[in-house]
Amino acid sequence: MEALLQQADALSWPCVLKPASLYSSLFVKCLHSEQDLARYALEEWPELQAYVAGKSRETSELLLEEYLSGSNHSIDCAITPDGEITTFPIVDVIAGVDIQRPDFHHFARYSPSTLQSNEEMVARCHRLARDAVAALGLRGTFAHVEFILTAAGPRILEVGARPGGSRIYVIRQAWGIAMDACYHRALSGLPLRLPETPASAFGIATPFARHNIVWQGLRHEAQIRRIAGFQQWYAWVEPGRRSARSATVSRIMSTSSFVVRIPRRYESRCCRWRRSMSTVRGSGRR
Repeated sequence: MEALLQQADALSWPCVLKPASLYSSLFVKCLHSEQDLARYALEEWPELQAYVAGKSRETSELLLEEYLSGSNHSIDCAITPDGEITTFPIVDVIAGVDIQRPDFHHFARYSPSTLQSNEEMVARCHRLARDAVAALGLRGTFAHVEFILTAAGPRILEVGARPGGSRIYVIRQAWGIAMDACYHRALSGLPLRLPETPASAFGIATPFARHNIVWQGLRHEAQIRRIAGFQQWYAWVEPGRRSARSATVSRIMSTSSFVVRIPRRYESRCCRWRRSMSTVRGSGRR
């Protein structure tokens, strides 16, 4: 961090600063100025060091990345031992910055993608995912490829040798694809057959608290349950326990198009979730 502060006048703004070995977009910030960098050093950096203290795999090493403006999408892949790559349907992501939050936590994941009607773009994105996986030489494993659809086309954000978070559930509900079974077949070198059309639209929303909180339970549960297509919610913490996020997950499904409309009286308490997820376009990325 000290070296980065010393070279602040040579940086191009905006840029993205993130830990090299963490997850869930923890301590990831978009910096627009030297003042933002100084604020990161003062506020985020000490918390990051405290978070990784005593951990064996996580470190406080930082990555400085180019800022990409556009919408966030992902494609999961299964790779056979001989390198044959199968790509699964695109899943769209709404991050904190898409709902006026100063972070990149994934607020919602849903499929089918808003890109689905553009066959040429869908094919281009799948080709990009396959090329990225092939370039890394991955074999006999899974891959989660995230990309940003910029004005100049899709750009790779990251590739992880793992399934994407919640993707198994989203793909199963939206497309009728059992990804866990597909992974087993791919690792066994068996062929995969995937449907070309979705069964229904499906999404998972994960609200996060702005600050460390003591989880007291879900507010406005009755209103949430009245959201069209609502299925269930659950929490990862027990009431009275401190959590860095609200740790709730709402599952929402629509039988026609994936448009979730939040009642106006609830909208301000739901992090200003956009009424129509199908029109979301991001403005910054992790």
